[in-house]
Amino acid sequence: MGVRYLLTGSVAVDGKRCVVSVELSHAEDDQVIWADRIEATMDDLLQLPHAMATQIVAALDLRIPMAEAARTMSVPTENLDAWSSYHRGLWHMYRFNAHDNEIAGHMFDRAIAADSRFARAYAGLLYTHFQNAFMAYSQDKETERNLSRQCAERGMELDALDPFTNLIMGRSALLVRDFENSRSWFERSRNLSPNYAAAIYNSSWG
Repeated sequence: MGVRYLLTGSVAVDGKRCVVSVELSHAEDDQVIWADRIEATMDDLLQLPHAMATQIVAALDLRIPMAEAARTMSVPTENLDAWSSYHRGLWHMYRFNAHDNEIAGHMFDRAIAADSRFARAYAGLLYTHFQNAFMAYSQDKETERNLSRQCAERGMELDALDPFTNLIMGRSALLVRDFENSRSWFERSRNLSPNYAAAIYNSSWG
């Protein structure tokens, strides 16, 4: 049928109780992404379909994006020059000073030149503009905010399910003091990668 995911289920009845088991898996390799059991009494059968639909839809809304993100993270770029420049940029970016931040920006520009569809490189470049504005490395904060927004839009266009890109979107929102929106981005980054330390740390802001 050409689908990427399969949702299957079964029903078991034991006296006055029934158990519905559901399972979400990749169609191509049968890898299970999510599974759950929903128990109810026979007297609850009229309410069961609605409860099941609500629970399953909520799970799918979270689990499928997480699965897509995991697949994306496994091969973020096939261009080794782009990958190398990106990681060199990260090293300088996290030094948190104006000189290294400038070098980081050049490294991310090189990564983008090598692979124009490398979303994380745009996210890294966004963060250098964030530092320029937030840490006052540049006096032209308005230009840095605009450049930050442009990088954010391009990164999300290329890979809306990358945890780092979502994290930096939250940082971009902080530049315009949109705290509610920034928290939403940080939470989304955590949902995409629950063990992502930077997302957990940033979620505590505000």
